[in-house]
Amino acid sequence: MLILGFFGIGKTTCKNEKMADLEELGPPSLSLLKSAVEKYDIVMANPLLAPYLIKSGIPFHIVVPSLDRKDEFMENFKRRYEAGTGGGDEWFCNLVGLNWDKWINHLLELPALSHIVLEKGEWLADAIEKIKNYC
Repeated sequence: MLILGFFGIGKTTCKNEKMADLEELGPPSLSLLKSAVEKYDIVMANPLLAPYLIKSGIPFHIVVPSLDRKDEFMENFKRRYEAGTGGGDEWFCNLVGLNWDKWINHLLELPALSHIVLEKGEWLADAIEKIKNYC
């Protein structure tokens, strides 16, 4: 199962031996994607890979937060960045903040196996359960 997860949904914190974050495996390539999907039950990837995956025909699920969670996510990005645990600096926060609605709506329009919208209190682990129920 390949999941394109929006920034901050829990890709870093929701991991086990059957899951992998593509960004930690190396530079994305078609062969890396295929081998990761064969090796791991769940592979998480950045939503910026969507056009590449659509062209290659590799099926994927999209997971995004609901539009009304913008302030919550911006605070999480800043707090994690200041703590040195990820997140995003001021430039990243400004970029995501300015494009929040546009990027999420765009991802929800892409052809995918499923589109999961995380409501308040939901994170990647919740999305995985929804996807398993969908499949």
